[in-house]
Amino acid sequence: MELSRFTGKNIWIIGAGDGIGLALTKALAEGGANLILSGRNQQRLKDALKIIEQPATNALPLDVTDVQSVADAWEKLTKKWGVIDYFIYNAGEYEPMESFRMTQVSAEKANKIVDVNLKGFITCLGFIIPQFIEQGSGNISVTASVFGYFGMPKSFAYGASKAALINLAETMRLELSQKNINVQVINPGFVKTRMTDKISADMPFIISPEEAAENIIKKLGKNVFEIHFPAKFSWPLKLMRLLRYEIFFPLVRMITKV
Repeated sequence: MELSRFTGKNIWIIGAGDGIGLALTKALAEGGANLILSGRNQQRLKDALKIIEQPATNALPLDVTDVQSVADAWEKLTKKWGVIDYFIYNAGEYEPMESFRMTQVSAEKANKIVDVNLKGFITCLGFIIPQFIEQGSGNISVTASVFGYFGMPKSFAYGASKAALINLAETMRLELSQKNINVQVINPGFVKTRMTDKISADMPFIISPEEAAENIIKKLGKNVFEIHFPAKFSWPLKLMRLLRYEIFFPLVRMITKV
């Protein structure tokens, strides 16, 4: 992987304790980046530091659903590191899709997913965007999902939150590029993580967190808006979005067996 462009860069990763976030952390640490790792689970962050074993890697616990927690973390971050070159939002919440049919709506579970996946990102933007505008540069990357391309059965709340992230990232790209801020959306397919471990259904073309990190690193920080993978899964889904609804709905029902 091409890692030299990250040497000496300050990179703040939220959702760095495991899965894609941890794999990204390992790769970026090899490239000599200065890493600030954030997440709710302090033990996972401590374990990540032990795995990385790099002096320039630091843990900064926070809860993205708590505005004050984010504000406190931001104050500590800016006092110690000042300029942030990359902000990567990888925090995510998921419930097994089998329990999320529209006939079994749980507002509590749905709101928890939206709070972490979408509202937490917006809270962080309130701190990071003014900083990037002030310093005249910055890179913002947010992990959404290919399941945000269109509505899918048994993905209530999760799919909607990821679709909202894609929409928000598009708006940010249009507006912030004029401020020399590069915005990217990361849309993975199935990746072997603690979240996909909850899924009992078949997961076509599932890849490892390390493979996901490799796909991200190739384009991270470059003038590319969407990073989607694996291609043999993501491209067919992107093409399905172009279908007329009278074809789209029967096709999705057939594929998902609903």
